[in-house]
Amino acid sequence: MRLHDHMLSKRAILPNGSQQGSTLIAVLLLLLMITVLGVIAMKQGLTSLSLSTNAQIQNLLTQSSDSVLNTVANADIAKIASVTGVIGAALANKTPNQEYVFCYRPTSTDNFGLSLNANIISGKTTAAVDGTSNVNNVDVGGNGFCDLDVDFGSGRRAAVTQVAVTVPTDASTPLLSGLSHNGTDVSLGSSLPQGFTTQQRVRVTATSMLPAFSASTTASIESDCLQGRISDNTDPSFAAVETVTDCLARKGVPANTQVQEFSLRTTLTGP
Repeated sequence: MRLHDHMLSKRAILPNGSQQGSTLIAVLLLLLMITVLGVIAMKQGLTSLSLSTNAQIQNLLTQSSDSVLNTVANADIAKIASVTGVIGAALANKTPNQEYVFCYRPTSTDNFGLSLNANIISGKTTAAVDGTSNVNNVDVGGNGFCDLDVDFGSGRRAAVTQVAVTVPTDASTPLLSGLSHNGTDVSLGSSLPQGFTTQQRVRVTATSMLPAFSASTTASIESDCLQGRISDNTDPSFAAVETVTDCLARKGVPANTQVQEFSLRTTLTGP
């Protein structure tokens, strides 16, 4: 009887141990599923954060470059077209494919090149390789190129905007934003006609960037991109030339470039 009782007791223990092993396996599978779901949720969260960050970056850069174009559109025409300023000097010079480059400093009293504090460059028609400048320095007397450690567009010390002003030479009719300067009187005795209107075109290229988001040093970005590349390659002869925007993209710098052509119309009217 004792041996039989012992065998029954042993048989009773075996099913219980099997159940404990099954429970352990189920718990491990459940933990594995929870871990997988957690990893998936974390990746989705990081993706959503990345998308949100990219959207904020693009919004900030677009606003920064828009600010430049709005400044031109709403400027005092008499001041902005003065030969002592960047736009006026470019219009007076009219040399094909020259760029008047300056840094947009909205917190400065001279926020949009009303004084001729610019560098004048022209492009080389040969495509530049990495690290080789594709510009000719016509006049380096100004302080036009942006300093990525100083020339931030606001107190946030994030966005920097460099501007290039060119005078288009193509004969096509562009889509322009008009800037009028009317009311200059011409006397009847003048040799000029009593009603006379001139129109001059100017192209403004604004490139805003966030250098802090790049692994490249600010010094290399300045020398290779801001100082060593043209901004405007609309001329067919420069189609293969790397621009400032292309260079920034190659260095992983988030950037936004907007181009707007303006038409400066001067109307002379007689009494």
